[in-house]
Amino acid sequence: MTGHATEVARGERFEFGANWTRFLNVLNDDRIHQVEKSLREMLGVSDLKDKRFLDIGSGVNAH
Repeated sequence: MTGHATEVARGERFEFGANWTRFLNVLNDDRIHQVEKSLREMLGVSDLKDKRFLDIGSGVNAH
């Protein structure tokens, strides 16, 4: 078993895409609006137009 497979088996790492599948099951318009509001407040801007974001995940299961 590879290091990655061992970590998946122990619940320390996700299978590729499994976290996205679970996330999409709870994603809705209300949650999107909440995140947009939070980002505007954090960045101190009135809108997110022309803003770009890069989400870099490690794949580590953060319980």
